[in-house]
Amino acid sequence: MSLNWEMTEQDFKDVEHLLPHSVVALITVIGLEAAFHMVKVWGGTNYPISNRRRNTRQSRILHAQLVEDIGEEAAGRLERAYVGQPFLAIPRCWDAMRELRNRFIRRQYDAMSAEGLSDLFIVRELVLAHKLSTRNIRYILKEADREAAARAQADLFAA
Repeated sequence: MSLNWEMTEQDFKDVEHLLPHSVVALITVIGLEAAFHMVKVWGGTNYPISNRRRNTRQSRILHAQLVEDIGEEAAGRLERAYVGQPFLAIPRCWDAMRELRNRFIRRQYDAMSAEGLSDLFIVRELVLAHKLSTRNIRYILKEADREAAARAQADLFAA
């Protein structure tokens, strides 16, 4: 099993309840795929928004870059939704990313354990792969996945 982790769109959707409101709004405007791409590539930065009404060289360049990143349709929706704003602050989504990393670590532990590897060996491998301490790995392994409160509440009454 690979110890390298790469975030996917499904992962992003699984932790939607941990995303900042601005990212949820971004998903509403441009869709999950484009929002996922922007957070993955541009998270933690201010992404400049073109003002196509001015038709300047800079606005044409910014628009072309946005189209290259997320496509013409999503770029148009984004520019219309955020017209007048000089940039769009794209969060890093640290809570969601940490939760995804922790879920991945727990899946790795389960898979390696199913292969018959010892607990000490697995934890050591996870420590080295993720550059975390043994204590942090143990803490992560004891945690359960953070689910949306509404989903957890609904499960209590479903029976």
